[in-house]
Amino acid sequence: MASEERIWKARKAYAEALRMISPVYCMEDIVVPVSNIPKALEEIDKIAKKYNCRIPSAGHAGDGNIHCTVLREDRDEHAWHDLKDAVLAEIYAAVYELEGSLTGEHGVGAKRVEAAAKHMTKEQMTVLRSVKVAFDPNNIMNPGKVLPL
Repeated sequence: MASEERIWKARKAYAEALRMISPVYCMEDIVVPVSNIPKALEEIDKIAKKYNCRIPSAGHAGDGNIHCTVLREDRDEHAWHDLKDAVLAEIYAAVYELEGSLTGEHGVGAKRVEAAAKHMTKEQMTVLRSVKVAFDPNNIMNPGKVLPL
């Protein structure tokens, strides 16, 4: 098997391997400048140690995109939600400190609205609203979901 094929095979097995470790997990899609990838991974590791959890990460080093995955493992529902909220808040803060964004490939989405509003500048929100209005002048696509107009 060629090395390229082995790399793709490993990439495709990543999500399945995560499910074997922990059927419930929260995968985030963050992005930082490529030069800050090592620092971002160090911060994620510090956060994992602080909260005594595992946060495996993979991504696209060429564009700074990191898929960091908080694993639930054997935590009960209450502990899992507390852990996830605390860990994500710290990951988001670290990402913005490293001049990144919590919206790598997939956008803000409904689950990141509060974090985006907390970390985005007024100018960034203005640009997002302008794009929303340009593509959806009648506000019929997901009204009020991500950007209150």
